Parts: sequence; structure tokens; C-alpha cells
Amino acid sequence: MLAFAEKIAAHPWQPERVYVLDVSVGQDREPHVIEANNLGSAGLYAADVQKLVDAIEQMKFYLRPVNSSLAQAAITAPRSLTPRARPA
Repeated sequence: MLAFAEKIAAHPWQPERVYVLDVSVGQDREPHVIEANNLGSAGLYAADVQKLVDAIEQMKFYLRPVNSSLAQAAITAPRSLTPRARPA
């Protein structure tokens, strides 16, 4: 299972910086991803939370490339969203 998790973690596309996977072993005896969730929705059950926090703090985070036209659109609000003075 660890080799499967490492293979998924090495893939260039990741849903979030930190996430959890629900995995099952199929009839073919191979692991399969059921779903990916953000860490906030994970049930920690009997996990060592301090160990989890320590591991996350040691992770290297990389900025994702931003599409410059999307970034500019986010900075410049369209006129329809600009607050207007109310008529008297």
C-alpha cells in the first residue's frame, strides 16, 4: 500500500498541497483510489496528530504557475461588479 501511495504522491498533478485518499483493494488485489479529500474533512481516528502536523510542517511547498490572464481578471473587477452610487 505504501508503494501505491508513493506512486500517487509522485504524480505531477495533485488536488491540494495536503490531502487524504480513500483507497480500497479490489478483487484484482490491486489498490484503487475511491476519492480524494482535503485534510480538513479527514477522519483522523487513531492517527498520531502530532506526527501528522510535524510531517506537514516539514513538507516543501511549491507555488503553482498562475495563468497571467486569469490573475489579471481577478485583480481587475468588471464594471458590472463595481459598486455604483445609488440614485437619490
